Amino acid sequence: PRQAELLSNIYKPDIIQIPFNAFDQRGESLGILKQLKENGVEIHARSIFLQGLLLMDLADINDYFMPWRLKIKRWHKYCSNNKITLLQGAVANAMREKNIDKFIVGVENMYQLEEIVEATKKTVHEYFQSSYSESEEGLINPTKWLTNK
Repeated sequence: PRQAELLSNIYKPDIIQIPFNAFDQRGESLGILKQLKENGVEIHARSIFLQGLLLMDLADINDYFMPWRLKIKRWHKYCSNNKITLLQGAVANAMREKNIDKFIVGVENMYQLEEIVEATKKTVHEYFQSSYSESEEGLINPTKWLTNK
């Protein structure tokens, strides 16, 4: 998000991709999304599933994520309390941000795409608000993940 902000001060992009998900809301919390939108930039959210981490069963999560296990459990509890799947929660979280125009996802087959399209139709009344900061790069930046055992 900081790179997007810095680049938009030099260049005037029409469209920009920025990470945004339940654990990485820096663009919103730092006011970057609002600033970009005010400058007429179309914003596409990427990494809304955080490399699939937000969709995984707790039992399948790599030991690397142990320091954040309680935060991940909080995500699961949020989805459970709202009677939504993890996928629906991740999609709803991306869709709730008014400054995001679109989101980009990767799929492996038609079934996954259909599931995501269906998830866009789910209404969530209470959105997941995280308290994660930029300093938690080990969680929110997949390039920092050390998941080999």
